[in-house]
Amino acid sequence: MPDTLELVSAFGTDIYGLERLLRLVQSLTLLLACSPIAPNALVLPMSSLPQLLSHLNLTRRTMRLFWFLGSFQDSYRVYTTTDGAWLDALASSAFGLFGALESLTLLDLAEVPGMQLLGLSLAERLDAQAQALWLVALCASISGNVSRIKASRTGRGGPGTKDAEAEDDGADKESRTEDEDQSVAGAEQSVVHPEAMVHQRKQLVVKTLADALDLVIPLTSLGWIQMHTGLVALAMLCSTVLSVTVIWNRCRQQLQATS
Repeated sequence: MPDTLELVSAFGTDIYGLERLLRLVQSLTLLLACSPIAPNALVLPMSSLPQLLSHLNLTRRTMRLFWFLGSFQDSYRVYTTTDGAWLDALASSAFGLFGALESLTLLDLAEVPGMQLLGLSLAERLDAQAQALWLVALCASISGNVSRIKASRTGRGGPGTKDAEAEDDGADKESRTEDEDQSVAGAEQSVVHPEAMVHQRKQLVVKTLADALDLVIPLTSLGWIQMHTGLVALAMLCSTVLSVTVIWNRCRQQLQATS
């Protein structure tokens, strides 16, 4: 059984875990910035919080620079090896397109003097429109996971999904957002023990809840719903905590397997 120090070390050196940790700090910072009491009580410089949020966001984007390639690879693998897994292919493709736009606009949004690719105005428009792709990806991911949860109760593969254990992509797909890089497990259906099925179902439920909470971010960014920024920050915080637990458990399992 790995000790806490080993788990913290494994989590801190995991690229997905580190990205989620920065997202946790970002959501807490946003929550503090929206609070009328916390900044004064903690003597925080209010003028510095927006800059801190921007730096955290750009740092996370830099870490996710090439994650979209993995999403496209997952989409192609699902499309070529699985019969009827359209929800998974759609989710991975949308996450890939969203990530590609994030990477494409990174240099311009960093606002480095004398270094531009698309121009700040176009980059901001593309970044805003990319939220629709994230929304599509989250909806497809949620639908696929709900179908898998139902299928796990009956022992059959759900329509439009693959029989696989869901993993957090750490992405945020932000995502998940970004929130975020979606891992695609093998397409072959395998016989698992009841304990493993229960664990798999719990992971699917956690991932579904995290994706559902992340829906708030693109919906408010697109202007489709009106919500206080503090509530958006709270939803972001909760979804991050849920996704962190998935990565934490994965790190624990990896340490147990190597010990």
